[in-house]
Amino acid sequence: MNNELLERISDILIDVRNKKPIVHCITNNVTINDCANAILSVGGSPIMTNSIKETEEVTSFSNSLLLNIGTLNDQQIDSMILSGKKAKSLNIPIVFDPVASGATKYRTESSKKILKDVKPDIIRGNISEIKSLLDINDDMQRGVDASNKNYDESTINNIIKLSNETNSIIVATGKIDIICFKKNVFLIKNGSKLLSYITGTGCMLSSIISCYSGLFQSNDKNNLLKSSLIGTLIMGISGELSEKKIKESNISLSTRINIGTFHSELFNNFYNIDKDVLVNVGKIEKY
Repeated sequence: MNNELLERISDILIDVRNKKPIVHCITNNVTINDCANAILSVGGSPIMTNSIKETEEVTSFSNSLLLNIGTLNDQQIDSMILSGKKAKSLNIPIVFDPVASGATKYRTESSKKILKDVKPDIIRGNISEIKSLLDINDDMQRGVDASNKNYDESTINNIIKLSNETNSIIVATGKIDIICFKKNVFLIKNGSKLLSYITGTGCMLSSIISCYSGLFQSNDKNNLLKSSLIGTLIMGISGELSEKKIKESNISLSTRINIGTFHSELFNNFYNIDKDVLVNVGKIEKY
């Protein structure tokens, strides 16, 4: 646990609720409602549009831009690139979620096109998705699901390599979350196994990171790194506290998982986490 680091980044929790950054989400049809509610829960203001007729205009008055290719098509990719270029011209932070990149040729090529044309500031994906952006085949690739493979030095080196090549902050999520910008690497060990039973927790995390990033400008990589850390911590801590609440309600997780209650509690914790909880529960270390 690194209380000093947690203290330094915890002010972002308060700032986002005071400033209510507008997050333009070009995201997928499966998790769009949860993504909007996640942003609202932590204090932001979501707007969800992907029409090429208005998406550039919406980006121009937003504080951050989220690009998520979960249910992609050619028009959506065009909208993402148009909005991404507008965001870059205005120094608005861009978060890219390459959902299931590596699972199909179309997704992988679309992800690489976005990297090339948009140059996102933050890339958030599971380790299989991250590897695909480096043309590394992952035998643990299971579509949108995160690999169960434990992280090792080789994995971390690949994440550093992608950060160096893209000049982006990388958030690689899994059993242990790895957040990296160049040689600055952090490990977050909060979380719950129940997060894998809900569709779109990764998408929600990308949305929350986008919300915190909306407090800053695209070229402020130090604070965007902090935004990535705080967003990842919020998801992990919320998962832990939600699972704990279910256990305290005398529900036996070995025989029955009340996943609906867990889903509801997750949003309750997004909303209620404060500085004290973050500092006391957060498990973060410098690699």
